[in-house]
Amino acid sequence: MSYLLACRRPTAALWAGGFVVACKQTMVMLLPLLWGLWRRIDRTLLVPVFAASAVTYGVFLLWDAGALWNDVVAFHLHTPFRPTALTYSAYINYLGGSPLPDWVGAMALVVSLTAVTFRMRRGGGESPCDGDRVWRFYAGLAFAYLVTSLLSKHAFMNYYYLVYFALVAALVWSRVADRETSQADS
Repeated sequence: MSYLLACRRPTAALWAGGFVVACKQTMVMLLPLLWGLWRRIDRTLLVPVFAASAVTYGVFLLWDAGALWNDVVAFHLHTPFRPTALTYSAYINYLGGSPLPDWVGAMALVVSLTAVTFRMRRGGGESPCDGDRVWRFYAGLAFAYLVTSLLSKHAFMNYYYLVYFALVAALVWSRVADRETSQADS
């Protein structure tokens, strides 16, 4: 997705975003961030985002909607607390306390995504390929995923790898934004 934005191909980047959402259900948090990245999003631009997910999940939805719901949503809601996770709840449990309530992780997700999305909508240029907007997108993704992972009932190293790579992308794009700004000033 980052490569496609760098090539100034926003529609192709939306297709990539759709495939990311289709591959991992926790990536549904990309949807409000994509809304923040595209200031004036036309409904036709949403087709690529949802097409990949519709094809992927649509087959399973038609096959057995109840099983899909149980496997994708209910499973995570009913998964018990994991004391070996890399979360604040696991650390509190290790110290002898009781883990954070389940609603804390969900609240962290909603609050962080709302804050990041509204922050993204205010700054940068109009184009979704604008360096300033893209680095905010990746920094926002890293922030939302980090806060949600730290306050959830189970998160392991692979969750934090995603945070790391999103921060690396944000760093690279912040340099692109600096370069775009310096070229515009000269």
